[in-house]
Amino acid sequence: MSVELDIILSFKDKMFRLAHRITGSYEDAKDIVQESLIRLWKMADKIDKYANPEALAITITKNLSLDWIKSKNNRINKMQIEEYENVLVSKEFSPEKSIEINQLHEMILKLIDSLPAQQKIIFQLRDIEGLTNKEIAEILKVNENIVKINLSRARKKIRELLTKIYNYYEN
Repeated sequence: MSVELDIILSFKDKMFRLAHRITGSYEDAKDIVQESLIRLWKMADKIDKYANPEALAITITKNLSLDWIKSKNNRINKMQIEEYENVLVSKEFSPEKSIEINQLHEMILKLIDSLPAQQKIIFQLRDIEGLTNKEIAEILKVNENIVKINLSRARKKIRELLTKIYNYYEN
């Protein structure tokens, strides 16, 4: 049982990033991950029956996050940029470059947040968490082609918006 819990705890960071992306709230994401871990702990003796424990953990986190949004009648909030400022500001960059990187990061997060919910979740799981299309399909309980289509649309939308923004600043 300890081995299964160690495996589940190794997914904690991915679970948090997904909950944070969906809810837009650091504190709520922590609560959701805690609730997810409690649910996983209660079923620890059954974890070995699942082919992909990571998919189970991510699915529980996703469902709790979506339930949180529904229960609070909350719209997905903007991500807290302040959390990333310390990460992005580095001694390697000049102050001007650090500001530019922060602005680009903020812009990309806003573009991701503007995506429809399913595209946002798929984009997060694939391009940020690094899951495969098959794993995402299992987690979301959809056909793998649906994942590919939504991922393609999300990437295309972000690319189009970034191009539009950069073209605006160049002119």
